[in-house]
Amino acid sequence: MKYALKYTQLLLLMLFIGMGFVACSSDEADTVQYVRNPIFKLEVVVDNSGGRHTRGGTTPGSFTDDSEYAVHDATVFVYQAKDGVNGNADTPILYKVYVSKFKKTSGDGTSNVVYTSPLIKTQLAIPTGNYRVLAVCNMGNLSDKVKTLGDLRTMTTETLALGDLSQPGHCSYMAMTSASDDEVKVTGEAGNGAPEPDASLISATINVQRLAARLDFSPGKGEWVENKTLTLTGADAKKVTVRGYKYQVGTTNDVFYLTDVTPVNLYQGPEYVLKRVTEDNTFDIFKYLGKETTGVDGNATNYVVDPNTQQKGVTDLTALYTPSYDNTVTLAPGDASLSKVTQVEETLDGCYKDRISTTDYVFRKLTYARENTIVMGTSKQKYATGLLFTGYYVKNANEADARAVNKTFEYFIRHVDPNNSNSDALIMKYGIVRNHVYQVAVSGVSSLGIILVEVRSWIPKEAPDIYL
Repeated sequence: MKYALKYTQLLLLMLFIGMGFVACSSDEADTVQYVRNPIFKLEVVVDNSGGRHTRGGTTPGSFTDDSEYAVHDATVFVYQAKDGVNGNADTPILYKVYVSKFKKTSGDGTSNVVYTSPLIKTQLAIPTGNYRVLAVCNMGNLSDKVKTLGDLRTMTTETLALGDLSQPGHCSYMAMTSASDDEVKVTGEAGNGAPEPDASLISATINVQRLAARLDFSPGKGEWVENKTLTLTGADAKKVTVRGYKYQVGTTNDVFYLTDVTPVNLYQGPEYVLKRVTEDNTFDIFKYLGKETTGVDGNATNYVVDPNTQQKGVTDLTALYTPSYDNTVTLAPGDASLSKVTQVEETLDGCYKDRISTTDYVFRKLTYARENTIVMGTSKQKYATGLLFTGYYVKNANEADARAVNKTFEYFIRHVDPNNSNSDALIMKYGIVRNHVYQVAVSGVSSLGIILVEVRSWIPKEAPDIYL
């Protein structure tokens, strides 16, 4: 299953006091009204109610870890442009406000959570009018790094959180940025619920989203086993002790023991601070904070773009991916470079229950991942993020002399594949996009060469099994 992480909402409350007027002349020229000596107050409202911005359904209570919704600081950029965030690159940023020391004032993660800043006093005098507002959260003070709209649109980062992205639950300060192009109207009118008689309260809602995505794993109906002894094929009949999940293979007497679930091809390169997409299936025009689009068949018709999307395959960028698929797929079960599977139960830390189609699964948060997209035709083995399911396959496991062989199944994360196509000639079939959770559940093993993985499409329809 994949669904969009709930968007966070940034509610910017600008309290302006000391109202005044400045006239261009004493004749009939236009009069410019200013709001002088404003006081800024920021309230960050984290929307965990779900559904409003998501594309593939919602999961109640999936983001109860405060590390995934907490807001610690924000840099707010205010500008004016007819076309908003897609305006001219040299559009100046008129005002920049950095706020830290947010305090959570309400909510517990299962509902909306509100963070509030202290009051910020400034000597700015702001003309009345319509403004656009963009925000960057949990990335420190970026005021000196951004002078124009183009500076913000081209800005990249390699820091998506404080901590190891491979350990959800041990990260904090999740980087979040604007998800839509929002407007602020400064009217210069006093009152409007302001806390002081001569103040004007002006509010704007800014939607922000996490830069990271998350990969979650469920063993499905696998049976947890410990200290299971298997005999390997070969003249020496070496014995191994297995700890992991056991799957009966179809209606046969074969058994597969899953010992390792390892993310591969995790992109380590830079990510754009603001999301960008192509206007169509070419790379001629970019839309900043644009929508992902689909055709009547549900397949994608444009690309989400990371800083290296077009270069992958044209230039050797495999050094930006760790661990690489090529170096990992050949490893034997239990190798130190693989990620050992751990028991998945709803009561354990980092686990939760969710439903795919009509089946309840318990998932473990496996890892965070950076945005990683490829152009149609690019090698998925080299550049698409995926999971390797490593373990032992035992034929005729009920026989006394049954032998086990090493076996690895692979699955590359699909972003848009509503029809479960066998073709890779689809835009955005494989990819990781910010602010999404990609849930992968093992629903069974049908043969030595096929593992059944069940996922939910990113459009709201029931997903078929995907055969690997």
